[in-house]
Amino acid sequence: MSKDDSNIDVDKIVKHWIETSNEDFQSMLSLYHSKSYGWALFFKVTSQ
Repeated sequence: MSKDDSNIDVDKIVKHWIETSNEDFQSMLSLYHSKSYGWALFFKVTSQ
């Protein structure tokens, strides 16, 4: 498939990943502060 024929909306996909990663970060912080360390490890921490 050529680039011009693609139906993929890259901006929409990037926006989705940014929004969900922010939610994941907040979830990870909540788990960490509740001392659920094992579950907090499943979330990758990146700089904000």
